[in-house]
Amino acid sequence: MSDSNNSSEEIKQEEIDQAQAAPEQENPFAMNDVKRRRLEHLYDHATVQFNQKNYDYAADLYIQCVSNDPGNMTYVQAYLDNLRKKWNNNKKGDPMGFFKIGSPRKAAKKALGLKEYPKAIESGLQALRINPWDVQTLTILWETCIELGFTETPLAYMKIALEGNPKDINVNRSLANVLKSLHRFNEAISCWRRIEQSFPNGNEEAARNITELIVAKNLYETGGRNNEDKRTAATVETTSSSGEKVQMSQEDFLKNKIKERPKEADRYIALADYYIALEQFDKAEKVLTNAVKQTGETENRELLDKLEDSALRNLRQKLVDIERTKGKTSEEWKKLRMDLNARELDVWKGRCERYPNNLAFKYELGLRYKINGDYNNAIMQFQPAQNEPRRKGVCCLQLGMCFQAIKQYQMAISSYDQAIENIPDRDAENKKRAYYEAGRLAVGLKQLELAEKYLKSLAGMDFNYKDVASLLDKLEELRNNMNS
Repeated sequence: MSDSNNSSEEIKQEEIDQAQAAPEQENPFAMNDVKRRRLEHLYDHATVQFNQKNYDYAADLYIQCVSNDPGNMTYVQAYLDNLRKKWNNNKKGDPMGFFKIGSPRKAAKKALGLKEYPKAIESGLQALRINPWDVQTLTILWETCIELGFTETPLAYMKIALEGNPKDINVNRSLANVLKSLHRFNEAISCWRRIEQSFPNGNEEAARNITELIVAKNLYETGGRNNEDKRTAATVETTSSSGEKVQMSQEDFLKNKIKERPKEADRYIALADYYIALEQFDKAEKVLTNAVKQTGETENRELLDKLEDSALRNLRQKLVDIERTKGKTSEEWKKLRMDLNARELDVWKGRCERYPNNLAFKYELGLRYKINGDYNNAIMQFQPAQNEPRRKGVCCLQLGMCFQAIKQYQMAISSYDQAIENIPDRDAENKKRAYYEAGRLAVGLKQLELAEKYLKSLAGMDFNYKDVASLLDKLEELRNNMNS
């Protein structure tokens, strides 16, 4: 084996970023020109049937459109409009729907749990034929769409759920969260207002979220940290103790909320979120540290997560500042880099304890052990983490590098093989890395046929990747020496 195969990896931020990049999941709804034209033809035909009031036939056609292209807002909206017409907008669908909807809804829920998204979509659409305002079915559909990365179509399902159930707290809460992510703050505030009105004495969760949305809206509209003058000018209107309307800065407003109820962690979190939005991570960290002290909520997972994130982002910001002024070769940068590595390791250990079933967290912890050269513990995290389908390929790649580091070479080769098999072609960088590590190891082991297989596959993808050309030359040299 060459020394390069046995040497530990240099700790670099770019290496961390590359290791953290998860592969994209194969898209079961991939579109091409032929499929697109076929769906457009179906949609046109469905619209003709809708206009002729043939709602059942139109539903058959619209379901085909949405099932094949669930992110298409035009198709989803047309299908829901067709169902509204079919049931005369009665907000309850089929009068006998209670006895009919169970089977397709159950199939949709099961499919979502198994991440069988095409089946979840189709079964959910079939259930909506019976009652398009059924909250349980609509919840399954919008959760499926969110997991698939769609932004607009979940709104369509949420809004029709709200039509039939305007006071449903869970529907309003879910819709508000999606609207917030799309920066549609006024609509999100309206959702929380409806929740607040459902409680005679008000609701603290709703009040807090309304406050946070007002702050977020002002930051978004004034450019946040990018415009200091506008940021400080943005204010919140509130009522003083004497009942007088007063204007104050968002920061002072949130600080006053803490003074009113200093034992409520949510109020500290709102102020920390304000600072985080301005990338003032040191202030956010101080607020959250004080929150733990003042509230005594040492087991509050949201509070701890926020505190850890702020602390890490604060360290990363300082690292960037030092790199900019003194460079990566400075002792100050190296020391802070080591401090950040140690802190990240502690954070992910804690999260794995708080969330023992979260495989993504095990993957992150495995990366930190690997970066710190603790390969045995890294292996213990990557092995269960590979049961998460979207990370299986990169977990196998990381396992291969760990096994190679502890000189378990055949296990490393086996892991690289699994990585190559499970990393999708669209994740080209990790695919190339798997071929490269496997090929380089096979050369070191003088398994020439295996090395040739890996390196030629890599060369076919990218002949300029790292030193693949030199490895192919070395492979040929080894073969000639063995034959001489």
